[in-house]
Formats: sequence, C-alpha cells, structure tokens
Amino acid sequence: DAINILDKNGKILFSKSVTEILIEHGYLKRIFSQQSHKTDPIHLNDIQPVLKDTKYFKKGDVFLSLRNLSMIILYRPSTNKIIKIIEGEFYNQHDVDILDESRISIYNNNVFLNYKSKRIVKNNEIVIYDFETNSFSKKFEKTFIQNDINSHSHGLVDFLQDGSAIVEDGMNGRIFYLSSEGEVIWIDR
Repeated sequence: DAINILDKNGKILFSKSVTEILIEHGYLKRIFSQQSHKTDPIHLNDIQPVLKDTKYFKKGDVFLSLRNLSMIILYRPSTNKIIKIIEGEFYNQHDVDILDESRISIYNNNVFLNYKSKRIVKNNEIVIYDFETNSFSKKFEKTFIQNDINSHSHGLVDFLQDGSAIVEDGMNGRIFYLSSEGEVIWIDR
C-alpha cells in the first residue's frame, strides 16, 4: 500500500507508504483498529491522480481509496498533507473517479462484516461526493437493485461525457452500459 510517482523513463520521483501517511497525520489508531483485517488493514485499491487545479483539489494531488478503512483520502504529495478524508456513505469501496471540478464518484461495494466475520453484501452503489456541499448522493440506485449488481469486491464505473456509464460488476462477470438516466442499454457477460 504505497504511492509511487514515476517520470516518463520510469525513475521514481516520489514514494511513500499509505501507512506512513496515516501515522504522520495522527491516524495510527485507525490502522490497527481493524481486527477483521489483521493481514491487510488498509487495502489501497485505487489511486486517482488529479490532472488540473480546481477550487477543491490541485494538479498533482491523488485520491486514495482505502477499502478496509472505508475511507477516501485526498492527499497532496508535494506537501505531504492529507487535504481531506471522506468517510460516510460507503463500505469496502473500490473505484474513485473525478467527475468534475467539485465532485467525485465512489464505487461502493456496500459490504459489511457481521459478528461472525461473514460478509453481508447489499447491492453495490455509485456514491457521488460533492465537495461544494459536503454531501453524498447516489446514482443509478434503482438499476443496481433491479439488476442485482452486488460484487463483494472489485467493481468500477467509468462515466462518459454525456453522463452515461460503463459499470463493471466484476464478481458476477458482467459489464453494463447505462444511459445517463440509468437505463440498461446493454449487458456483456
């Protein structure tokens, strides 16, 4: 679980473990409080680089999806600062993507562990976090329920310019193409 920034020739320009980042920012307790994930307390499963400056994030920042902490971190390698920690409407999430200058999408696997460490999987969700309003909303919720999109791990969404999306339901071996309103245009199995 580390961030490595390489130049075009493969030379490492920056390298830092997520554990170091969390400890340096006072989150040691969060790393070691995950008793159900003793061998993998963090599980960095996506890094989304920021490619242009906005009011809420800067070029060179990275969004880190930490699955086993159910946490998204906006981190600035140039200053070694956590800019924002996003927690809340998602559990054991995967893919994080920048939608526009103030919003990100999070592929929420929506997985809980019960007292017997058994995974309880609800339907997956696309959660939208808005930096401007500091709020969450959901996209395609009805479509995910109707089509039983419920991978307990993996999964991603890629939005197209018109608001339509490609959704990977990895554990069920399906890819969906959805209109911007959530209508299923096609499914590939």
